[in-house]
Amino acid sequence: MRWIHAVAAAVAATGLISSVAKASLTVSIKPLQITSQAKTADANLNGARSFEMDVTQTGGEKWNVTTMQLTLPTTDSLGHALTGSFYQAAGASVQNGAHVLQPTFANTSPLFYDTAVTSPMSQINSDGSRANVLGNSDYPSTAGAGSVAVQSSNVLNVAWGDVLGTSSTTTTDGVAYPIARFTITGNVGAYFQGYVAGNLNLTGKQSFTTYIPLSGDADSDGVVGGGDSTIVRNNFGQSVTVGTNGDVDFATIVGGGDSTTVRNNFGNQLNSPGAPPPGSALGSLVPEPASAVVLLVAGALACGRRRRAM
Repeated sequence: MRWIHAVAAAVAATGLISSVAKASLTVSIKPLQITSQAKTADANLNGARSFEMDVTQTGGEKWNVTTMQLTLPTTDSLGHALTGSFYQAAGASVQNGAHVLQPTFANTSPLFYDTAVTSPMSQINSDGSRANVLGNSDYPSTAGAGSVAVQSSNVLNVAWGDVLGTSSTTTTDGVAYPIARFTITGNVGAYFQGYVAGNLNLTGKQSFTTYIPLSGDADSDGVVGGGDSTIVRNNFGQSVTVGTNGDVDFATIVGGGDSTTVRNNFGNQLNSPGAPPPGSALGSLVPEPASAVVLLVAGALACGRRRRAM
């Protein structure tokens, strides 16, 4: 067994294990409650669902750039019709083809729920100029900087970053910071993919796939079905955080409206796309540290088997 200990020592010496947790950027989606004041100001927000896209850093990494393509489908994976579009607020701030979320927008204003991109430092410093629209997304091809972003009622094709890079970024590990907001009408949902990158500790970029749930998809598994009905039934009558625990109508109380939403969309399904391909204008992907560890251990195991055979 000495060779196993030798491999472990060699792996530790390379720093591969520690680098797995050393630096990362993770993208996530969370529901947002639309205030009654905003709905009164713009009736188009009635029945809409709003989501925030956040980035969370570890290892002192600092967000710098995101590139993504998000298209709202007109049918689900089974051919069922889907309806809905991105909410685009009147008077929105537009930069190089895409809407930019200004930190001065209060949640009582429809502008707060505009489908738009932003940067963590825009929100921290109330400095909307920190968000910089580079152009359309380079995922999975090679466009990006120097082009014009595409934003329409059902398409968001954009690359954006922090105009100052990470030179004066003060974000904290483990805290989720907003980098985009999506507000949609109708029952549509969507999986979408992209890349996120920093320029301190993270080499290259990290790919992500995330999901804006179909209306009625309480467990966010891509299917409106029996599991969603069960979640609504188990939480019926309870006040919950918006968009969670069966609150599929975003009313913050699980009730008849949620049961109706699940029933009206029962059977709708979206299949998750495959893993994003490597290669983009943000730089070449490097082997994941965890993968390198697996390869080293696998090689050592193979050597051990050959020795025993001899």
